[in-house]
Amino acid sequence: MAKSKTTSVSSNNTKKTVKTKKRVPNKVKEAIENTTRIRIDKDRLNDTASLDTSFLEGRVDAQSRKRVLNSKPKNKKAIDLTILRNVILMVILLTLLILTVLALMNHSTSKTKEPKVKKVKEEKIVKIVDDNYLFVGDSYISNLNFDELDYHYNKLSDDNYTTEDVLNNINDIYRYNPSVVIIEVGRNDLEKGTEEVDIVTNMSEIIDGIKKNRLYAKIYVESLYPINTEVEGFDSENYNESINNERITGLNDMLKELAKDKKIEYIDAYKKMIVEDKLNSEYTDDGLSLNENGYVESWNLIRKVVDQNGGTEN
Repeated sequence: MAKSKTTSVSSNNTKKTVKTKKRVPNKVKEAIENTTRIRIDKDRLNDTASLDTSFLEGRVDAQSRKRVLNSKPKNKKAIDLTILRNVILMVILLTLLILTVLALMNHSTSKTKEPKVKKVKEEKIVKIVDDNYLFVGDSYISNLNFDELDYHYNKLSDDNYTTEDVLNNINDIYRYNPSVVIIEVGRNDLEKGTEEVDIVTNMSEIIDGIKKNRLYAKIYVESLYPINTEVEGFDSENYNESINNERITGLNDMLKELAKDKKIEYIDAYKKMIVEDKLNSEYTDDGLSLNENGYVESWNLIRKVVDQNGGTEN
């Protein structure tokens, strides 16, 4: 390519620099114009349908995918939170519904049971078993005078009664619905040869039956009475040699222990009636049974029990 020359021109003491271009041949000039000229087709430019915009669409698609990818976790998280809130709300509503149903059921049940509860309370308040005394036993009960006792008493006794007889007729005890039961029995068992352990077993079943079927009944077991074979007028003809104070004492000890185990009261009549290991001669005429004085003393002993439960008139 030809270099241009620069010439300086002075005028009025001022130098001017003028650049002059070297003339370029026409062929060279035409070649340059052909390589640098941009042809613009106006009709082509306005025809958007025929324009190649694939590079733009690809870029747009890439940007769209990027936005979708960036927004998808956010949308998923929002959806998950919405689902979680809905689940929690459903659980709360379901819990409230269950609690409401249970409350209604309890209210309905309490209404159904209310009369029964009131009835039980009324029975406790009325105490229909108060002052209803039942005396169970053999001749010592049969011959006892209850004149000082008010009208709320009954006897279930027989001169020949044994523990087995009482057990076999225990429904009669339930029928009287007693508030207090005083049992004195066992001597006839000894006379018939029944072993002490069997007598205590029968007595245990009697006590258990009363406790089970008459919950409010207070139970007393009275000891056997002593005898006196040395008293003047001793009835030797009706005396059974299998009966003696040693056996009576042993059986009484077993009955006392039974009463302790069953948590019931024990009345020690033997101790009250004995003098020098024999029945007090003032309380007997034949040595085997009580006389009038003996029954008075027996009643005084039992009366203490009755008075504790409010049963006497005095």
